[in-house]
Amino acid sequence: MRKLAYCLLLAALPAYADLYRWVDPQSGSVKFSSLPPPWYGDARRQAGAPAVELLSYQPQVKPAPPPVAGEKPPPPRAQSALEERLKKGLEAQLR
Repeated sequence: MRKLAYCLLLAALPAYADLYRWVDPQSGSVKFSSLPPPWYGDARRQAGAPAVELLSYQPQVKPAPPPVAGEKPPPPRAQSALEERLKKGLEAQLR
């Protein structure tokens, strides 16, 4: 039972995918899809088709500011503290 719960926990890891954005030539509405439109990548068909914008996933990581002499280091991020508490709680339940 524990192994099954652990496998399900690992299966819930976030998935990252690219998105494609284009304007539908028939309706004029903006379309978003995880799959490219049929003409994307075909130079001949793409010549008269609307432009397709590829929105790639890029994690937003802010670099830590350089430490200033004489200052205390900043407290740990609230998110990482919350993640640690959740991790410990899940580990306790799996035992």
